[in-house]
Amino acid sequence: MSFVDWARATDYATWIRESDYAYPVLQVTHIAGIALLAGGVLMTNLRLLGVGRNGVPPSVALQHVLPIAWIGFALVAITGAHMAFSFLDVFSINPVLGLKLTLLALAGVNALWFHRRIAANIAQWDAASTPPAAARAAAWISIGLWAGMIACGKLLAYIGGKD
Repeated sequence: MSFVDWARATDYATWIRESDYAYPVLQVTHIAGIALLAGGVLMTNLRLLGVGRNGVPPSVALQHVLPIAWIGFALVAITGAHMAFSFLDVFSINPVLGLKLTLLALAGVNALWFHRRIAANIAQWDAASTPPAAARAAAWISIGLWAGMIACGKLLAYIGGKD
């Protein structure tokens, strides 16, 4: 028996698939996590691109928004893993899931690059009118990767038959 067959046969995966409430609750929680994560990421990236220049400094924006984005990421990761596990036979052969996970990995690399290499001097940006070009590039890349991931998440329902 393959891992995929074993996963599908577990009582837990069966319960998620057959329950009237389990999968919808996971999905709603997943979407709420996406809102927190993507909203936080978008707000931060827009600030790095100059939106709200006269309002909140970049260092303060990151300080306040990042914890919310991490909560969203935790919700997305936990619920996404449970939903994928319950339909592993469908998701394991779906190329869209592979693309979504690849975009997620690239977004993680971009975020790591930003926080380790670029944001080390973020306090100095507070007085500047525009963050450095590398920060703006990271913001544009981040927006594109997260938009692609959200699109792939929705495409899972149409390519492969399950969202």
